[in-house]
Amino acid sequence: MDQTPPSDHRGRTQKPTAFVLDGEAVVLDGNGLADFDRLMSRKYDAEVKLLAFDLLAVDGVDVRPAPLRERQARLAKSGEAIALVEHLTGEIGPTMFEHACKLGAEGIISKRIDRAYRAGRCSHWLKSKNPDAPAMKRVWDDTW
Repeated sequence: MDQTPPSDHRGRTQKPTAFVLDGEAVVLDGNGLADFDRLMSRKYDAEVKLLAFDLLAVDGVDVRPAPLRERQARLAKSGEAIALVEHLTGEIGPTMFEHACKLGAEGIISKRIDRAYRAGRCSHWLKSKNPDAPAMKRVWDDTW
């Protein structure tokens, strides 16, 4: 699959005009963490941001078969127009999860950098949830 951006008649690379992203709408608290209660209250609608996790298509071209590292690199080239969620690599999952829990985050997602995109649950990624996060407490309290 050719994923080279199209060129105009002068050979200049054209900027994409349409994207399909995987991401999450959030309202960030004073510490830069997603605050689900603020998002749901509608009082903070002007502060809602889209945090992009992945790039699925560009100008009608499906890029899901490409490895995650390639999709992320292409998404990072979008500049400030899209807030790309930082991705860290290596054997740091347990340490990252510990820090996420200490910060009160909902958890972390671990993905295989060399794999194509797959919708829904699959063996290519793992969601580790913080049992003490407010979102988990709402599920257990049935106040969701």
